[in-house]
Amino acid sequence: MAKAAKDFKWQYSIVQDGMVYYRRVIPLAIREAHNLPRFVKKATGVSAANGAEAVAAITKLNGLQEREWSQLEKGVTGSTTLLKLLALLKANGFAGLKEGGFETLTGGEQVYIDGERDTVQTEVMEYLQKLLATNGSLPPELSLLSKMTDISNVATIPTTLSVALSDYLSRHKKPSTGHTYDSTSCISKFIKLHGDMVVTDIPRSMAHDYVSDRLNSKVKTTTIRRELNQLGAIVAKAFLELGVEKKSPFSSIDIPGEGLDAKPKKPITTVKLEKLLATIRTSKTSSHLIAKILLNTGMRIAELAVAKVEDVHLVDASGTPLEIPFITVVPNAFRRLKTNESERAIPLVGISLEAAHEAVRQAGKAEYLFPQYGKKDGGTNASAAVNASLDFVDINSHEFRHFISTRMREKMIPLDVRETITGHSSKGSSELKGYGEGYKLEQLHPELLKVAIH
Repeated sequence: MAKAAKDFKWQYSIVQDGMVYYRRVIPLAIREAHNLPRFVKKATGVSAANGAEAVAAITKLNGLQEREWSQLEKGVTGSTTLLKLLALLKANGFAGLKEGGFETLTGGEQVYIDGERDTVQTEVMEYLQKLLATNGSLPPELSLLSKMTDISNVATIPTTLSVALSDYLSRHKKPSTGHTYDSTSCISKFIKLHGDMVVTDIPRSMAHDYVSDRLNSKVKTTTIRRELNQLGAIVAKAFLELGVEKKSPFSSIDIPGEGLDAKPKKPITTVKLEKLLATIRTSKTSSHLIAKILLNTGMRIAELAVAKVEDVHLVDASGTPLEIPFITVVPNAFRRLKTNESERAIPLVGISLEAAHEAVRQAGKAEYLFPQYGKKDGGTNASAAVNASLDFVDINSHEFRHFISTRMREKMIPLDVRETITGHSSKGSSELKGYGEGYKLEQLHPELLKVAIH
């Protein structure tokens, strides 16, 4: 049940910038006993547009929070998850509960007494079966409830795909917007095809059906493989957390005709390069400045687009030009590095050095080298703009990384030097994987001069 961000409402949740957060008042007795703030607030990592995933995340966070509070203050119990779920049932027309089944605790909170729980469980499940038979399907929240073995115990909420997605993103080191979108997208497609399955119940036949459905939708096989890998990572993480020793149903799935639909990459030829330079060499537009810096650095466009002015080192403290000017690639608020090897310093040579001088001049006192892209999703926006500006020569920004790698390989520059410049994660020996201090600018500079475009 997808909901617009502004319409999403669920107990103990708030929406900020389109994302759902768990927020709840900490019980007074616990606050006073442990000197805690009035509220607890936790990110779910789920967009408000994904109702089922958001509800699953909030429900699990609330269950964990309640257990934590019960450990902090023996005898002080928060409102049970059962009451929230029963309120939802009542809103959907369920009226089979007996008032006598409640017991009032200290503080005025109510729970079902143990003797009534089996009866309530049976009544609720029977009602959900009738609702399913009548409507043909259940809302995601009630579907999740129908899979609980004990509706009075939040710990029995099964790990469905939507729950697994929520857990996966919440535990991720720092998921980018793109990674979050890709993960949510493939899970949503699978749920649309097969429903919000409990992860341990997914057979390989469903993975094969997913492939067939995507092929029928004319999706490229490389995209399908990427989606299968993402689905596999989410489910494998769920298995790990559940302590289930089971192979992901998405692993080693064959895709008919895989790779045969791929379009051959068109290298940047001498003719293309000359045509490109004839247009951008003297241009001072941001898109062409980015293109010129990429030509001799091999940077990812997302690395350059959200670079800060302070990342560009052209002069020393006294204003004297550096013997080896360079640009650094380091994390910032809008730049999450792809790998550890991505953090690096790259000498600026040829046309890239000239473009860097102009970019710094245009930035003036701004914090970011290209102020219009120094924000969330700046790399994506820059990629679209630069690619549009290079359409006349049929080149996209990512091809510059392949182009400089090819030029360095043709000049017999060692693999580890090439990977240091481009920020690739080495597949070579341990010597190439970050041991020691790495290459200095004085060592990289002459290598880049061999392939510099002016």
